[in-house]
Amino acid sequence: PGIPPPRLFPAIPPRGSAGNLAHEYISVRLMGETREEIQRLVHGLTLTFFRQGEHDTPMSYAAPNLSREVPVCFVFAVAFFFISWGFRLAIVGPLVSRAISISDAKLQKLAQSGSEVLIYGTFTCVGVPVVLSQPWVWPSVQWWQADGHEVMGADLRCYYIAYMGRYVQAFVSVLLEHKRKDFTEMLLHHFVTVVVIFLSYTYGYSRVGAITMLLLDPADVPLHLAKI
Repeated sequence: PGIPPPRLFPAIPPRGSAGNLAHEYISVRLMGETREEIQRLVHGLTLTFFRQGEHDTPMSYAAPNLSREVPVCFVFAVAFFFISWGFRLAIVGPLVSRAISISDAKLQKLAQSGSEVLIYGTFTCVGVPVVLSQPWVWPSVQWWQADGHEVMGADLRCYYIAYMGRYVQAFVSVLLEHKRKDFTEMLLHHFVTVVVIFLSYTYGYSRVGAITMLLLDPADVPLHLAKI
């Protein structure tokens, strides 16, 4: 009597303790910086689409900063994941099921192709104005001028980081989809794509990287339309 039972788990620091305050400070600061960076990137993208006006805030320019941009990439990946699977499960699946009689396997394949058309098509529409507005877009000799501290506009950084986030979610989606014959190949493809985008962005090859991304996306739209 009077002897407290042994504690099986570590005590949770009381609210206001140094450890808890430090954790809250880091979390709030990281979330705040990530939110601000996303706002800068989206603002730059908006300026490119709608042309910068006299009273618009100028586009920001910066060199790659992984501590700032890796969290943004994962936010984009989560957003694309919900967009892709939401489009499959909430739009394509119900509409097709009501229109025609189709097996679950074919329905999943059709929904996947539909989401791929949406994503590839969207990135094509985004990439064309962003990449073609860059001062180095022509002549092509400028594509290969690499600089480890390449200063990029917010529009191009947004396009690049979102592109990497898109393939991060694609890697996760392959693990959740019905296993097909090319399961290993697709996992390897998405993993290598993320690594190549990361290296090109980090080591200053973003120019040729952006051109390559812009050239590849449009070809996948009719490819997945044919599967539908």
